[in-house]
Amino acid sequence: MTNISFFNKKYNKLTKKQQEIYEYIISNYEDVAFLSLKELSRRANASEVSILRLCENLGFKNFIGLKEALRDNEKSNFSFKDIEYMARHSSDSKQKMKSLFKMICFLERKNVEDMIKGVEVDKFFECANELLNANDITIFGHNASKTLADYLSYRLIYLRLKASSIKLEDNDAVRTALARIDSNDFIILFSFPPYHLPTVEVIKYAKMKGARIITITDSINSPVITEDGYNFLCKTETPFFYNSLAMPMKFIELLTSFIAIQLGEQLDKIVKEELLVSQFINENTQFSEETESDKDY
Repeated sequence: MTNISFFNKKYNKLTKKQQEIYEYIISNYEDVAFLSLKELSRRANASEVSILRLCENLGFKNFIGLKEALRDNEKSNFSFKDIEYMARHSSDSKQKMKSLFKMICFLERKNVEDMIKGVEVDKFFECANELLNANDITIFGHNASKTLADYLSYRLIYLRLKASSIKLEDNDAVRTALARIDSNDFIILFSFPPYHLPTVEVIKYAKMKGARIITITDSINSPVITEDGYNFLCKTETPFFYNSLAMPMKFIELLTSFIAIQLGEQLDKIVKEELLVSQFINENTQFSEETESDKDY
């Protein structure tokens, strides 16, 4: 069965009207999959003949074939490349903007679903447990991935784990971090295209020192995949930037939530301690502001 996809040569042969119909279909694919030809004609403000010609030009035998493809997400698997292509080549209209928005939302949702489906719960549990027992956790990130390293470090520190984040471009910081790791430590690396090749050398050194390794990357073909460490995959493809941080951020939240669950009653203690500190700071800040205000008179 023919896939629903903008990224094909047939798209260039569509008339302007057919492009508008297709944009309507993609924007409302969940509804269109169950509409009659007559009803779609009414809603899309197009003749039934125009819709049937569009189906034929896209490679479907009839309108039923198009609807079957729409009902099956795997067969309607347009990609971020399709979005980029549509943004540059399709008609300029409000319907186009709506179509692009819905396509991006669909793919982001699908990426989250794929990531969650791909999580091995036992592996996740084992990894979280080992992190809880690590002496020290050093997290490395390059460029935008440093944001991910900072966020993961923040969450681990909140859970009372000894963690720090290192920018891979900072040679002095990397050298010092690697010099102090040992077999009771963990290193975590975020690596996404375009890959920062020195990351591989960090992994090699960490292995030599006997440290445990976690890699979060986008593909099993990534150069940072290890044979004996923990490898987790997060799709980061996006049409207009190098990477989307949405999936890795969600991964961080899942991993740290798993660690929090294992803390049990200790987590309640952490929350109480954090609240006490917040209350103390707020009360003293308010007192200081009132004192300063009194000085003005």
